[in-house]
Amino acid sequence: MASENSADPNEADVAREERLREESVTAFLEGRFDASFNRMQQAGLDEAIRWFREEGLTFAKVIPNMTPLEMILGLRAAANEEVQELGDTASDKLLVAAGYLQALAEFRLALERPVAASLEAVAMRTAELSMKAMVLGEMEGLAKAIRLGWFDKMAAFERDRERRRLGAEKVNSQKATVRGSTLAEAMRLVGKNPTLSNEDVASKVRDILSLPTTIKTLTGWVRDWRKEDFLPPQKKV
Repeated sequence: MASENSADPNEADVAREERLREESVTAFLEGRFDASFNRMQQAGLDEAIRWFREEGLTFAKVIPNMTPLEMILGLRAAANEEVQELGDTASDKLLVAAGYLQALAEFRLALERPVAASLEAVAMRTAELSMKAMVLGEMEGLAKAIRLGWFDKMAAFERDRERRRLGAEKVNSQKATVRGSTLAEAMRLVGKNPTLSNEDVASKVRDILSLPTTIKTLTGWVRDWRKEDFLPPQKKV
């Protein structure tokens, strides 16, 4: 049994990832962009691997002498394979983790690929790196949303909205049923006695159908139906 003072490995990992992000921000503000990127990249890698581990999926140990780019490419391939095997059962965490590894691999490939010493080639590579950096940033944003629980909150919001929509549909359906029954009974009453006033029809329908709807509301319905020719106009005695 673990002692009460033993630290949770995941908590230690999360703290390390957060520290790396803070160091990345500090380095960025100081203009040390290489250090900023390296710490951000390491935090993202550690988090992606941890998320897979939390779902019971672990990657093979790094082969000795493997370059950082080779490691990232290997992780990307393994993550994509795991997600494909899981299919629709893959969690949001795994999808975002795999997406981050994919975006990072694409950025690093573009970053480390040789570029010709010409203005046009440098401009093209700069544009490529800018676009791929944007994708990497988007994946980091999604990862942050996972960390802050925004995905769960959005899912809960969507469930609540669907519940309210179904509730509204039920209420509207019930109202439509009441109006339909009321109209049918009003047509029967007016057919027998066309001299009935709007209030008379409303009162009789309410009593016959035992409706909770107020006389005022029912009278308004009858008045509208007569205007729309669903019911014939009142005949004067």
